[in-house]
Amino acid sequence: MKKKEKQPPILPPEVFKSLKTGKELIEFPDKIYEQGVEALLNAEMDEHLGYPKHGFKPAGSKDIRNGSSSKTLKSDIGDIEITVPRDRESTFEPIFIPKHQRMSAEIEDVIIGMYSRGMTTRDIEQQINEIYRVELSETSVSNITAKILDEIKQWQERPLENVYYVWWMDGKIIKVRQNGKVINKTVYHPAELKTF
Repeated sequence: MKKKEKQPPILPPEVFKSLKTGKELIEFPDKIYEQGVEALLNAEMDEHLGYPKHGFKPAGSKDIRNGSSSKTLKSDIGDIEITVPRDRESTFEPIFIPKHQRMSAEIEDVIIGMYSRGMTTRDIEQQINEIYRVELSETSVSNITAKILDEIKQWQERPLENVYYVWWMDGKIIKVRQNGKVINKTVYHPAELKTF
């Protein structure tokens, strides 16, 4: 059998030498996430302008970098403060984190799922805070759930079919001895197909 080769670590060991406390170790993944998001946004800006930061601007290009702005991103690992690059003509439209969006799609999907199961906005707010360490207001939750209200309304007002089929199964639970143990078994009555 061939011995499995050990893969090199994703992060160089020197990275961890700067960590002095347990708190710094716990916060370390957040910093990696923050740096990764910012690297993606900067790469998108490079693509948008057609040249890298501190590189040569293509001939005929008028747009240039114009600093950055800070933004609090509500992600599945908590609130993260990131810097978003800007361009002079304000034509940069990030794809990874679109303008005016402050929440990850995963959290929005969780909120919509909770709402569709009947949870109140206050309960959702508390659950999101406990699970993701993200502070949300009831207004934010309401704004997110408003996205599906139209779909719910359309479903409620859909035309009904003339006939619906229902498969009704009925059974009786009896005790039987099997392999030296007494267990419950269900004996099903003949099934009926009914229309309503």
